[in-house]
Order: sequence, then C-alpha cells, then structure tokens
Amino acid sequence: MTEKEEVGKSLVFPIQGHDTCPHCGCEERIYQSQIKTMKENGEMDKELFPKGPVEARPLFDQSKPIMVSQLSITNPKIPIMMEYYDICANPKCLEKYTTSIELIWQEIQIPKAPLNLGRGGQQLPPGFPFGQR
Repeated sequence: MTEKEEVGKSLVFPIQGHDTCPHCGCEERIYQSQIKTMKENGEMDKELFPKGPVEARPLFDQSKPIMVSQLSITNPKIPIMMEYYDICANPKCLEKYTTSIELIWQEIQIPKAPLNLGRGGQQLPPGFPFGQR
C-alpha cells in the first residue's frame, strides 16, 4: 500500500509514532532521559508520565454549550486527542517528534441543577401554598 493510500483510510487508535528521531535516527530522547533520571533520584513519582510527555487537546467546539438533560443519569463524554512526544537528544537536531497518538473519551462532570416545581424554573416560597400568617 502506498503512503497516499494509507493517509486516506480511516484511523485506528492508538497510532504508533516514531521510536527514533525521524530526522537523524538518534535513539536518545531528552524528555525520556530526564524523566527516567528524576524517577531514579526519587524526584518524581514512578507512576507519572508512563508513556512520556503528553499534550491533550479536546476535540469539540468550545463555543457551543454541551447539552445535557437534567434527567440524564450519565455524564457526557468528550473526545480528547492525546499526543505523546519527545525531543531528539542529538544537539545538532533537537527536533520534536510524536511517539504515539491516542483518542480517549473523557467523562465530564456537569453540576445537576435541582428540579424546581415552580413555573418557569422559579423557586416556590417556603410554606407554599399556605404561606406564613
């Protein structure tokens, strides 16, 4: 299959990126090396950055509200593209390159408004319908 045909096919995540620098072939990575050193020295939790540094980008129109019914029992999920990357450690190169890409669906918490029994969403006064005398 040619490169042009591969670009046109539908994407299947995760997408494996480069294991070495695509520009010079160097196998050493700046972030990977620094993270490893910091973990060994106890300066960083061993659980952090299991796949290296990452940039997360939400994939939805942030100018449009997310519509959720008050009666919904599940929270909405939004797609987030996760790009794992590193920088070549060759001092003559220093190119940033992608090591992998993942697409995740992140559940978001939307505060549930209390259901009001009044008209037009108005709160009923305390003691309604009898009121205070």
